[in-house]
This record gives sequence, structure tokens and C-alpha cells, in this order.
Amino acid sequence: MKNYLILVLIILGASNANSQWTEVVTPSSYHLYCVETVTDDIVFAGGHGGSLVRTTDAGANWESISIGSADWINAIHFSSVTDGWMATSSGASSSAHLLKTTDGGLNWVSALSTDEYTSMSWPSASTGYVGTWSGTVVKTIDGGLNWSTVTSPSTSNIPKIQFLDAQNGFAVSTDYYMHRTQDGGATWESFYHSGIRSVFFQDVNNGFCIDSYGRIGKTSDGGETFTYWQSTFVDYKLQDMHFSGPLTGYVVGGLDCGNGSCVNKPVILTTSDGGITWINDTNHPLVGQTKGLYEIDCTPNGTPFIAGSNSIVLKNDAIAGLPDLNGENSVIVNPNPNAGQFSVSLPNNTQTIRIHSTTGKLVYEEQTGQHKKVNIDITTVEKGVYFLSIDFINGTSQRERLIVN
Repeated sequence: MKNYLILVLIILGASNANSQWTEVVTPSSYHLYCVETVTDDIVFAGGHGGSLVRTTDAGANWESISIGSADWINAIHFSSVTDGWMATSSGASSSAHLLKTTDGGLNWVSALSTDEYTSMSWPSASTGYVGTWSGTVVKTIDGGLNWSTVTSPSTSNIPKIQFLDAQNGFAVSTDYYMHRTQDGGATWESFYHSGIRSVFFQDVNNGFCIDSYGRIGKTSDGGETFTYWQSTFVDYKLQDMHFSGPLTGYVVGGLDCGNGSCVNKPVILTTSDGGITWINDTNHPLVGQTKGLYEIDCTPNGTPFIAGSNSIVLKNDAIAGLPDLNGENSVIVNPNPNAGQFSVSLPNNTQTIRIHSTTGKLVYEEQTGQHKKVNIDITTVEKGVYFLSIDFINGTSQRERLIVN
């Protein structure tokens, strides 16, 4: 998703940092439905009426960028600092545009305009999947030069799609079905889950869902069944879920639709143990206001940005770059970037090494056994960005972005 390198130190149990959110009112015309962090400093948010805003200084200042239409912006993805994609819909059940930029988002051109585009997932720079209002999925395997329609998983809008790699993917449709494919969209299996709104899978079996009843579900069978954790927000529509690493995750919402009317009541839930427990963050600045939170993404250094209603973006600087409290952990990766072969020099208190793709797929795992140097070969994976996670005996973790090129 983002081609750059940065070291992130994640300290487990530092949940008190979650309360230090700040609110920024951007120059967008109205609600912001999606957010994409490109680097630590460059972040995009888009939404209603073609509103697109960008910051190049980590959210201190925002500028408005024209996309040439009033179509709603539903999803943004950047494969590098310069190259990006945008999914839009007209809101009138007519064709809109899948837009592309090659200059860092300053200018956008239409690459496809046969449907309304509501969601995107790019497991690599060359392979992308886009969900549509009509329930079809379009696919590219050559970086967007050509697009084809795969077998349709649904006839209802697909607001969420996630592919772990070129073959294994999941989609959620507005008729409350979760759809699963293991062959790049040629065939789909469908499972009904009442109220389901979004999913986030870490591998083909293990993942999470959120729904319209304020619940977070966990699955170990690829989404066929979910075990639910009930939040205190009964009947609240949770909007988006994002994990910035194997342990740290967020859920944002919500919309209270009781008593015959709907009222925005923003909610932020966090986990620091991989989704075993979730904490309601009641200290963000929108508590009690009639404003909504729609999507969350995190920068390479771990800073979360949330797109919200009324031109609002929330960010939390306190979560980024948390220091190692014990000063014991020193990890050196050489070389980085690399072609899939590299070494990792480790301190004596290392326990486990894991490598995940940006979509959460586990591609490498090893118990280190106190080795001071580990040689790793992942030359079989696709080129792109990966997370290297190091777990230490003292209960802390260290995370680094790998670039395989």
C-alpha cells in the first residue's frame, strides 16, 4: 500500500495513548467517507460531492483538490507516493469513474466508467479488485492497464472488499452477505450474517467483522461463522475496522437508529492484544456530538487518521513511535529494500519473528530460539511492502516495514 520504510516501536498495554485525539476541520465541502495514509506526512481524505483533501505535513494543514466532478469518493488507494486510484459513485445509480493519478494526487483521469465504484483492494501494485454498486467486481492484473469483470458475488452494493493476495479475497454486500473467493473471483461462496458491514482478515481463516448492532465478530473458519463481542453501543452501526499490525486495531462508527430516527454518535474502539479485548475510547473530542466517523487508516509510524462527517478528520499523534521502555531491543535488517532475501540481527531477548503483507496475510513465522542473526528468504512473495514484527520475551514488540522489489 505504501512504498517506504520506517521503524515503529509498539509497546503493549499503552492504551492511555488512545485518548490523545485531535480534531481538524478540513476545507472539504461536506462529509469525508474515506482516508488513505500515503506516508507519515501525506494523507488523503475524500467524500461527498467530489470532496478531496490532502495534507503534506502530517495533518497540520489541508488543501482541497478538484477531481473534475461531484461524484462521491468512496475509496482511495496509493501504491506509491505518485501512483494512486480512486473509486467514485454518482449517487444516482448511473455510471461514475474509477480514477487514476500519476502525480501524487494533484490530477486525476478516468480509467474506467462502466459502473458505480464503491470499494477497492490492491493486494499488490499490479493486482487490484474494485467492488461496485451493482454487486459486480472488476479486476486488473497489469496495474490498471486493462480491467475485466469477474463472476458477480452479489446483486447488491459491495461497500467492502479485501483481498489477501491475487486469489484469496472477501467482500461484503449490503444485503448482509459475506462472500469468499479462493480463485481470484472466478467463484464465490456466500454466508449470511445479519447486519454485517465490514470485515478485516489476517489470513484465509482468521479475521473480524463489524455490524449494525454494535458488535465485533471473530472468525477462525474463513467467515463461515463469527463469535461476537458485544460493545456497549447496542444497535449502533459500526463503520470501519483497521489493524495497523498483528496486535493493534481500531473500530470506528457509529449511527444510532433507535426510535424511528438516526443520529450520528461517534465511537472509537481499540485493541492492543490482537482483538481479544476491545476498549471504548471515551476521550476523543467528538464524544456526545452529532457527528459520524466513517473510515480509519494508519501511517507507517502508527499515527491513526479518521475520516468523519462535517469535513472533520481526527488524528492521534500519541500512538506513533512509542519508545522501547526497557531499551533492550535493537533490530537491524540488512538490506532493506531487498529482493526477498535479507538478514535480521536480533538482541538476546527475541522470541518470535513474523512477516505480514499490508492486507494482514502471514507470509513468514519463526521462533528464534535466542538466535542473534536470522537469514530470511521470502523470494516467492509478490513485490511490495510487508510488516516485519519482532516479539520480545519482555512483552514488547518492534515492527519494521520491508520493501521487496
